[in-house]
Amino acid sequence: MAQNIQQWSATGTFDSGPSADITALVTWSLNDTSIATVNSSGIVTLQPAGLIYGADIMITATLSPATPGTGTIVVIPSDSGSRAPLMPQRDSHWVALGLSPWGAYGGCQESTGSLVLSGSAGYTLTPVNVAASIQTLYSQPVPGWTRVGISPGSGSNGARISAAAGVGPNPATTSMALLCYALVGPSAGSTQIFGLGATAGSGRLLMVADSNTNSSGQVDLSFNGILKRMTGPLTTQHSDRVHPYLLVYNRTSGEVWGFTDQCIVFSGSAPAQTDGTKMFGANNNPAASGTMLYWASCTGALAESFAGVNEGGAFLSNLGWNVSYLNCPSDSGTIRCPITPACWKGLGLLPWAASFNLQEVTGAVSSFDSWKGTNLNGWNMTPSLNMTYRNDQPGWLRRAVNFPDIASARLAVTNNLIGSYTGSVAFLGYCRIAAGAGTGRSLFGGWNAALGGQFRVQYSGLDGLPQVNCSGVVSTGINDHRDSRVHPFLAVYDVTNLRVKLYTDLEAITGSYGILNQTPAIGLGAIIAGQTCASASHTFFSVCTGSTAELLSDNGRASQFLKTLGWPLVW
Repeated sequence: MAQNIQQWSATGTFDSGPSADITALVTWSLNDTSIATVNSSGIVTLQPAGLIYGADIMITATLSPATPGTGTIVVIPSDSGSRAPLMPQRDSHWVALGLSPWGAYGGCQESTGSLVLSGSAGYTLTPVNVAASIQTLYSQPVPGWTRVGISPGSGSNGARISAAAGVGPNPATTSMALLCYALVGPSAGSTQIFGLGATAGSGRLLMVADSNTNSSGQVDLSFNGILKRMTGPLTTQHSDRVHPYLLVYNRTSGEVWGFTDQCIVFSGSAPAQTDGTKMFGANNNPAASGTMLYWASCTGALAESFAGVNEGGAFLSNLGWNVSYLNCPSDSGTIRCPITPACWKGLGLLPWAASFNLQEVTGAVSSFDSWKGTNLNGWNMTPSLNMTYRNDQPGWLRRAVNFPDIASARLAVTNNLIGSYTGSVAFLGYCRIAAGAGTGRSLFGGWNAALGGQFRVQYSGLDGLPQVNCSGVVSTGINDHRDSRVHPFLAVYDVTNLRVKLYTDLEAITGSYGILNQTPAIGLGAIIAGQTCASASHTFFSVCTGSTAELLSDNGRASQFLKTLGWPLVW
């Protein structure tokens, strides 16, 4: 339980007027001693197990013949361990946490039969499609938790604990959010954890084990096969302990969000949801190995209020979870890798349009982006030609995407999926370059040379000097960057001030300004087919446009920007 010990005091007001502390004189009592006890000094101690649903306990101080004094203790269920996630199961619990009450909520611990939820929605979860040899198991012990949970018959096809279609809220007519606390063990890819919607076909929303990496305990979001990971490396494990799973369907915007305490997955431009099962387990695939401890749902504007990085992450944080992505990721000691807008803002910086976590990926690279109204896949970079993933980076905790020194190798956004635009742009990449045999090895950049121009960062393979290429005019630095270290490369194309700049931690380079045809083919490596890619390992990449980019064409502001990200500069 939350708040294990409380000290209460009593003040008496006498007929003559003065008041005094009478804590030691009164008789203390509680109306529910199964959850808490009180001693003669007014110290309330919550029972270690207590009732799973918590309580609003009345505490009374009596001193005859005076009128008894009363107060209320809001007891919110939680559990043991360094993390004490709260499980609000009454309206008063949510209010005490500064949150709006959800429509339905209840504990799944220590059950012996049906699962009774409380709240205004008033629907019940029941086990479905459980093979006789597996069964739905109640009172499952969970490591690190004092209480036990309920399993939906792990591995059985269609095994779930659910409310059927037509029962409870209808996502075909309203936005909806589901919250679950569960221990999910390593499972085969695409096994289902948690979701809502139809049993098959269109209008289905699930959180599933990552289909790309079987038996790894990873999590992805599936919405008719469309998904987009935004934070957390793909190797983030969720099979180590109990995690929260928050699934938000924003019917108004067409967005779907999936949150855990370790990562976010996202889908935009999604088709309309249909009514169906609201469940933990599987609706038509095998269920993941898992045990559920808590479940809740809400609808409408309240559900939509969680459809954002800050909103969803802060909600889980308010419930007692240590949410990793609310703080800016760092590596190599002090280097910052801001992925979400919240990360940029937390550093006092303007959020960039798109940021890519290139560490520990295994396939196409998705970004967290703040573009609106674009194709869902607009900022997914797809690989070509011999990319290798999860390469060690000396001095860095995580790994990187490695590019070979060959023609046309790239990881790029193509086919104009983000649309054409004119104006200023900046690219930021963290990478470690290796020795090359020739000149003009490409690191990153954008735009199609066949349409009138390119703006890219490259380096001379002969001497390791950084270069910025604008419309075919190359400006070269003076410091060899082939020292086995990761360096930042900040390239700025400023239309308003007619500036081209390239900054690293070792030097500032002024390039030659030229007018570009800005039809994007943006990414890493040989952006244009036929270019020679630099042999390099990349850990982070980001893009911004407009006034955000233009601020960085000033040497002083660029210097402060890189220092804010943790880079020690020598210029």
